[in-house]
Amino acid sequence: MPVIPTFAYGVFSLALVSILYEPLRNALYTLGDEVGGVGGVGGLTNQFIPPCYLQNETKNDCNAPYYFSPGWMGFTPFAAIVLSCLIIPLFLAAIATYFCTPSDLQKKMERPLLNSIEIDKRDHDNEEEEEERQQEIQQKKKVAIFSILWYSASSLWFLVPLLYYASSPFYQTDIWHHLLAVTIAAAFPLSWHLTFVTIPSASAPLLSLLLGITPSTFKACHVRAAWSTLFWGSIHAIGELVYLTSQGMLNVLIPTTRSSGSSDSLLYIFGFVTFVLLLIQSSHALFRYQPCVKKNFRYFHRIFAASLLLIASAHWWPFAIFLMPAVVCAATSYAIKEQKRNNNDSNNVHVVALAFIAAIIASVSVLVLIWAARQAYSLAHPKDYYTLPLHMFPVVSVFLAFIIARFSASAVLTGCIKTKK
Repeated sequence: MPVIPTFAYGVFSLALVSILYEPLRNALYTLGDEVGGVGGVGGLTNQFIPPCYLQNETKNDCNAPYYFSPGWMGFTPFAAIVLSCLIIPLFLAAIATYFCTPSDLQKKMERPLLNSIEIDKRDHDNEEEEEERQQEIQQKKKVAIFSILWYSASSLWFLVPLLYYASSPFYQTDIWHHLLAVTIAAAFPLSWHLTFVTIPSASAPLLSLLLGITPSTFKACHVRAAWSTLFWGSIHAIGELVYLTSQGMLNVLIPTTRSSGSSDSLLYIFGFVTFVLLLIQSSHALFRYQPCVKKNFRYFHRIFAASLLLIASAHWWPFAIFLMPAVVCAATSYAIKEQKRNNNDSNNVHVVALAFIAAIIASVSVLVLIWAARQAYSLAHPKDYYTLPLHMFPVVSVFLAFIIARFSASAVLTGCIKTKK
């Protein structure tokens, strides 16, 4: 299948952003809270150090975990830049695909679908066996290249923050703090894994069409990334549990009823639930060939995956931003599959690119509106630092962004197909 270079550049740019994110953020350390927090969580979600603390004052507010720093529509400059870097490359790639894909390339991309129908009608002769063998070789090469790049990126995601934490006196206190440094550093590759792991599987209908890669290749890449996600998730979660036990802090996993919301118990509780869901998802995948699991594997696998990502968003709020590429790709792909179930032609590159553009606009609009509502709530409740509503804003934004993006992509596909008819 032909590859559309413009869209491939968009995907490449997204990968480049993930590689450069932490080194560049660390290089901007002089900006302080603007880019601060583990993985930039403070700068991304408006959690700044109370001003009175910086001025060495003794007000009661200085004991607060943070103070909410308002931004434009709820976005700090750093959050706006990160969202732009994640979305704009895909948006520009989709626009370029819509306007610049030649009609002859479009015809070539429709041809494999016809050829596959003809091949299925023929007997398994030598020509077909040779073609299948070549496809298998190409798939193995692509998966091998993906694995090398993925594991290399994972090492970089882990080592950069680990070296930073290892040089801090706080993490050199004792063996438990050494373990904490490793545990927190593991959260960085874990975050990028959760951000990207669903893209090869949930987005295969879209990416197969625009990148010329077979769904089976995407599935193999998804499996590699998924087991790697379990690895980093286990290091992060088990390391946190061991550290909390060593410090006598396991009580943070018990919900608190403090009205001030100053306790961060919900952060740990949602993190623990995320790990449990990751174990359930992995076990479900491990036994996918068992008769009792195989029958409805895809259905439950999708439910577990969606639940995992939503709970992860409640644990680490920036996922509302980082999951946007996965949201728009998956939403468009589900819209494409819906058209195929209705026996509609959804193999037109220009129509799919237009649907993808609509999904991006819809998802970002939903995120901006929810983030603005989050800011209004935080300013109206300045003492509620870690209450349940604040944990739910990222969850709601991811969920609604997917729903509205899928609806928008489906509307475009349906409208264009009806017009074409």
